[in-house]
Amino acid sequence: MNYLALYRKYRPTNFDEVIGQDHIIKTLKNQVQTSQISHAYLLNGTRGTGKTSTAKILAKAINCLHPKNGSPCLTCEVCKALEDPSNLDVLEIDAASNNRVDEIRDLREKIKYPPVSGKYKVYIIDEVHMLTDSAFNALLKTLEEPPSHAVFILATTEVHKLPATILSRVMRFDFKLVSINNLIALLKIIFEKENITADAESLKAIAQAGEGSVRDTLSVADVCASFSGGNITYQKVLEALGTTTKDVLINLANAIIQKNSKDLLLTINELFVDGKNLGVLARDLTNHFRDLLVIKSINSANEMLNLPQDIFDKMHSQAMSEKEANLLFYMQTLGGMEAELKYSANERLLFETATLSCINEINEILSLQKRVEALEKGKVQLPEKKLGEVRQAKAVVKPQMQTLVKKIEVEAINQTQDVNINKLWGKFLIELSAKDHPVLYTAAIDATPISFINNVFTIQTANKVVLNTLSREENKKTIEQFLKNFASDAHIDIVLKQDKMGNDTEEKLKKKFGNKLKIIN
Repeated sequence: MNYLALYRKYRPTNFDEVIGQDHIIKTLKNQVQTSQISHAYLLNGTRGTGKTSTAKILAKAINCLHPKNGSPCLTCEVCKALEDPSNLDVLEIDAASNNRVDEIRDLREKIKYPPVSGKYKVYIIDEVHMLTDSAFNALLKTLEEPPSHAVFILATTEVHKLPATILSRVMRFDFKLVSINNLIALLKIIFEKENITADAESLKAIAQAGEGSVRDTLSVADVCASFSGGNITYQKVLEALGTTTKDVLINLANAIIQKNSKDLLLTINELFVDGKNLGVLARDLTNHFRDLLVIKSINSANEMLNLPQDIFDKMHSQAMSEKEANLLFYMQTLGGMEAELKYSANERLLFETATLSCINEINEILSLQKRVEALEKGKVQLPEKKLGEVRQAKAVVKPQMQTLVKKIEVEAINQTQDVNINKLWGKFLIELSAKDHPVLYTAAIDATPISFINNVFTIQTANKVVLNTLSREENKKTIEQFLKNFASDAHIDIVLKQDKMGNDTEEKLKKKFGNKLKIIN
């Protein structure tokens, strides 16, 4: 006899065997027991979560002569008749290959004929989102008011592609991804029946590889069982799936966290020479940094991750050595690279570029942070020529660093001024940003502090629009209110900077501020 794949051999035959969908199964059981059968159902969810199996069980249950607890008995003459693929009372239609309007019109013509052996004639339309617009339109009226003996069960993985007119005519059920614990419990039952041995770590690795899909999990189990000859171990699961051991991931993560480019490139080279799938490696490394973030954020993290204690201890030490923001940055960078690898002609180059950028961009961010901290403490005063470098940094840093760059500009924009004036203006800008004054903040960032003499704070700008914005009465009051924290009678004076300042204007300014005023041209 030909070998039957595990996911086909152990397909559920009653509602009690469907795992992870209790919210749906309970409703369907109650409908069968009370004979309150809807005319149309929509089963939506990710692949391998039990949509088609549930549809087949429901088709039998509503026709069964002696249902048990809402499930088909599988022993009555109707249940046995429905097991025959040639039976016309339950029709499975693949909408992917029968998506034209002609097929739906043919269905409408045949639906008027009553069932042969059961009470209901059930139409299971799989991948219903593949129907054309004209086919949907042809189905609408029949779906809303089918004959009393007809029941439609629609299944889809992309419910957003269905017209609203279809969704309003069906009873919708959304299938969830199956939890790892449920998948592990199912694997234990199946492996016991199949005389396959597997340790706890290998069971978890197989369940994780299934990513919430029962069918995918059993397909992975099939591969691992064949590869290991029926004696599955954790190491054999890793070899069969091409995934990476935790020790290798810890070494890779250490190289990134410690900014060690040499060790990083050597480790990647070893993995590449060994034939490691870089797409799988990228996913594993992204998940590793996610696990580190979990460990850093949750005290009882190992109850969630369920890792061997020695591995957890290593990862805990690693997680505590890095900031949460940096771990999140690594996840974002590597997660983006994982998607790009599918279409890359040179996977190794892309992988190395992404991992090295984790090191280099974090270094750039740390450097900027240190410069800003020093400037805010008044310890460093950047010369005017450094302003160009700051502006160039904007093009390479991440968007979240733009605020830091602006802070540096505020402090560095005028070497000739007293550092306390720049510091005061910088604090004012930070205060504006924190209190959400976007218009005033945008104008103020383009202004230059001149002096703070006799409770008069003078700023200048080369932009007339900025001058007008800052000069508005409400905006002046906002600035003066802030300055009152430093001087009770403080008020603001805004000056328009001239490329070629006339003698009269220059004389007026000098008269007002004396020798302490330095004119910037």
